[in-house]
Amino acid sequence: MAVKVIDLAMTEANGLRKFLDREVKINAMVEHSYVLKCYEISYTASNCFLVTEICPEGDLQRYIKQRGKLSEEEALRLLKQLVVGLRYLHSRQILHRDLKSSNVFLKNG
Repeated sequence: MAVKVIDLAMTEANGLRKFLDREVKINAMVEHSYVLKCYEISYTASNCFLVTEICPEGDLQRYIKQRGKLSEEEALRLLKQLVVGLRYLHSRQILHRDLKSSNVFLKNG
């Protein structure tokens, strides 16, 4: 498992608390094999902790940088998985507003 630690004071200072609350709510309601699973959400006075599944391959940006390029077959496989995951989110009325290679995590290369 991986833990994302979010500093509550920083989110408050930057006016981002409503976005954090929205992210927490969304993470609690989605479950799909192509969407990062969130196992637990907890708070302390100063932090929010999102406990998620671990993605040992890291993010797509790092994955491509390590390999130099992807084969056409591999790129197609990853794109199909991304589209299926996004279709699931859209069916739940969820829009990913920061879709980029560094925000796409890989479970198994």
